[in-house]
Amino acid sequence: MVKLEDAAYDETTKANFGMAALNLVMVAVAMALGTFWVMGGALSLITNLVGTFIGLLLGYFILTLVFWVFAKIFGGTGGYMPHYIGLTFVGLWGLLYIIPWVGTYLASLGGLWGIVMNILYVRKLHQISTGKAVAAVLIPYALIIILVVIIMVAVLATMFAGLGMAGGF
Repeated sequence: MVKLEDAAYDETTKANFGMAALNLVMVAVAMALGTFWVMGGALSLITNLVGTFIGLLLGYFILTLVFWVFAKIFGGTGGYMPHYIGLTFVGLWGLLYIIPWVGTYLASLGGLWGIVMNILYVRKLHQISTGKAVAAVLIPYALIIILVVIIMVAVLATMFAGLGMAGGF
């Protein structure tokens, strides 16, 4: 899946849900250990492991739903579960979190490569053009960025309004 070969994407579409669960467990362990190296503490490791796994499980189901819906909007033909399984393979870059202190930065770079792999996977699974796959993957990211900016502006406006009423400015 790291390579840009169609055969890798064909293999991924044939993987089962057990492989997807294993991918999520590996990434959750890597993320929890990455935090453990920095923060330490056995309780921290256990709570991070459980919380990360639950967050990844729910996050991947939601992300898959969003990407799947956008792929369908652009004429995609692939199913939801093959898309979910493929997305867990795309997310294996999260294993880089296990590297102490630099893993977060490496995983961020891996996340950019994951976007490219996601586009190629959407194109192959849903049998749509590359342009439609780019739109199906990047539009949700753009919407998320816009939503975050709107929320940040609202929070900052509320904070500054509160300061103005308290005589802060």
